[in-house]
Amino acid sequence: MSTQPSQRIYTAKDFVKDFAERTVQSAYKDQDISAFVEWIEPGKTFQSPHSHPQSAHIFVFLEGEGEALLGNGKWEKVRAGQFLVCPRDRVHAMRNNSDKRVVWVSVDVNSGQYVVTPKAESDE
Repeated sequence: MSTQPSQRIYTAKDFVKDFAERTVQSAYKDQDISAFVEWIEPGKTFQSPHSHPQSAHIFVFLEGEGEALLGNGKWEKVRAGQFLVCPRDRVHAMRNNSDKRVVWVSVDVNSGQYVVTPKAESDE
């Protein structure tokens, strides 16, 4: 979904699509930040472990509960109402081992080209 310059308020549910092949939708992007609505259906993983050498993230969990990989092979439980800070070049991934969909908003600080670097579960 492309944003209008005047649009500044969004509803995550407007971006979540049932049975979608790609479970990430761009909500907003400019020269400073990007905002995506992302989700995982039950029993699925959202991307393999990776990092972004030139971009920090904040993940704000809106619905459900799952697990986030925080590097060093350590998966931590996350749930609606929490947020996760991921500095640039830190390994991360998400998975849903519950019976309900997990939905979050990812806000990425753009500090150059947006690059995804596949990595093992450990970054230390």
